[in-house]
Amino acid sequence: MLLERIDITNFRGVYEIDPTGKPERELAEQYRKKAEDIENASYHLAATLRMLARRYEHQATERTGYVD
Repeated sequence: MLLERIDITNFRGVYEIDPTGKPERELAEQYRKKAEDIENASYHLAATLRMLARRYEHQATERTGYVD
């Protein structure tokens, strides 16, 4: 599962850091939605997507100093 997380996170590629954290929050929401959509079909994939959502939320919070 660790390799899947690394691959998905690296899939984003090079990006500019937005001090508002907006891109990370948008990614977090996308991964949460995907996790909800497929939870019944694949528990492990849903868990990985939720982990990615938490990771992006954490990055956004680190950069902005606040939680949505």
